[in-house]
Amino acid sequence: MKRNLYLMIIGLVIIVGCIATGCARGDQPSWGEIGKTMTVRGVMKGLVSSQYIYYFVFDPDGNILTGPKDNPNTWDNYYVARYDGGNFYLKKPNGTQTFINDASANDTTVTMTINLEELNSPSSIEFMAVTTDIQGNVLDSLSNYKVLKIQYQRFFSFNDTTGETGESGADISSIELEVQF
Repeated sequence: MKRNLYLMIIGLVIIVGCIATGCARGDQPSWGEIGKTMTVRGVMKGLVSSQYIYYFVFDPDGNILTGPKDNPNTWDNYYVARYDGGNFYLKKPNGTQTFINDASANDTTVTMTINLEELNSPSSIEFMAVTTDIQGNVLDSLSNYKVLKIQYQRFFSFNDTTGETGESGADISSIELEVQF
């Protein structure tokens, strides 16, 4: 009898402990909280150079029919991250511009991490990658914008045909995007 009572008390303690502490994953942040980021990596065929400007363009409006084209003159209503002259910037549709601190350009790769709150915490994004010379002439881009359903998928990878431009440092080889919580 004592043994059954002892086992019931242990079972009750375990059940109450599980209910009180929640699941093993802990509390998950709700969509839009600080800490949700997207890291974009652009891999070029050749070495990254200050002779080029590397753009990552984001359209978080949720309409998959209206993504960014490869023409920088049409990006007024989009969020535009760029690596230009050794610095990383994020331009918002309202015209404001901020530095991107979590970014690097090493060998053949340009990497930027953007807090999704900066993009109004979207559930999907239409994305384009473009490289230009410093005069703004497009040298390479993805063939079309890509739709990222970031609320359901955490990693995206796109290969681009290399050789569209003779400038290997501007020739996009692949793009990777990773959403992190």
